[in-house]
Amino acid sequence: MKKSHFYIFIFLYILSLLYLILTLPIGPNEAKIFFIKNEILHHISNLFYGFFKNNLDFRVIFLIFGILNIYLFFLISKIYLIDSSKSYFATFVFALLPGIITSSVIINLDVFIITLVLIFILANYKRLKVLEILTMIILLLIHKASAIFFISVSIYFAFKRDKIMFTLSILFTATSIIYFNGLDIGGKPKGTFLALFGLYSAIFSPIIFITFFYSLYRIWLRDKKDILWYISSTAFIISIFLSLRQKVTNHRLCPICNSGYYTYSVNIL
Repeated sequence: MKKSHFYIFIFLYILSLLYLILTLPIGPNEAKIFFIKNEILHHISNLFYGFFKNNLDFRVIFLIFGILNIYLFFLISKIYLIDSSKSYFATFVFALLPGIITSSVIINLDVFIITLVLIFILANYKRLKVLEILTMIILLLIHKASAIFFISVSIYFAFKRDKIMFTLSILFTATSIIYFNGLDIGGKPKGTFLALFGLYSAIFSPIIFITFFYSLYRIWLRDKKDILWYISSTAFIISIFLSLRQKVTNHRLCPICNSGYYTYSVNIL
């Protein structure tokens, strides 16, 4: 994909997102968050209340972070893809995926979690430990299922023999499970394996989901494993095992999976 074509696409893409934001009526869950719930999403969505006098009042912040995620993905794709045209194409595909579009136009926490995970991946690549730790702290505070992320990075740092980051990851994992655990896995056993795969296929699109699964398996067999592989595989495997036991709040796992799925799938482009 040519650079000029990519910039034209981004311009039209942002205009399309703006159109969706302005024409899409506020949903029941969005209204509950915006007007009633006293939580972090309520305060974020009210930051620009009354400024635009339309739907941008409560959705503009999510649009900004959605565009930021595209930029962060592009930076990561350049690490894996030497050819710039392939980076442009990978980012083009990423931007058009259902989960990315949805998270950019409605009130949701997913868009921020994707941002934090992508920043963490970049910080790890550039060896910015302070930024890594800061990102982990923010994830711990805003994401109730952050234990999944911390478990994955704990495994990665254990293999890398990074004692400081491994210890911190274990501490964050324990803190998340004890004080912030948002994974409700109680009740009667109830398998939702097929429902989980249906959810992933809807969010990632079937082709990208199959691509991810293939690349994950291929790298497990042959290639060198990096932090992206550990984040992707751990979140995916844990979600599968939990779905065999019973229904899990899958939308809390998907943002963590998103970053790994989308980014790792560019390896076969």
